[in-house]
Amino acid sequence: MNRKGKTEADQVWQLQIVANEDLIQVIKPLFDANPFVLSKRAHNWKLLRQVIEILETKEAITATGLAKTLELKNQQWPLGVNSSFVTIPVNKLAAQWVTGFTDSEGCFTVSITRNSTSRLGFRVVTRYLISQEPTELATLEALKAFFNCGSIPPLY
Repeated sequence: MNRKGKTEADQVWQLQIVANEDLIQVIKPLFDANPFVLSKRAHNWKLLRQVIEILETKEAITATGLAKTLELKNQQWPLGVNSSFVTIPVNKLAAQWVTGFTDSEGCFTVSITRNSTSRLGFRVVTRYLISQEPTELATLEALKAFFNCGSIPPLY
């Protein structure tokens, strides 16, 4: 057990990349070459990228650089922002991205319900679902266009 009384199986683990050189040489090139689609991720990446550039130029060790960094930090995606945009065109959505997005945000379901009009008295419904906040409606529209099928009803 750890100091909070949890077993290893109950803990949550997190990959952390915090070394400035790793952020500059590994993270920055990856996400510059592979843009985010979710507006909140794109927004926060844009801010983090600017902070990485401040670190890269060693400006962060100056009062001006620290002030810029603080200003950027305070611009991180706030809850309830009502702005939506897709950062890459629908025709640029890659199947691997859609699979990864589904892995993170989607699910597959199977429901079996009674149905008096079916031969066996049951109906089987399978579904592929991805839910997003209202600020990401454009992302759902892009996915619908990618698949060329589906609907986007509000959940509540």
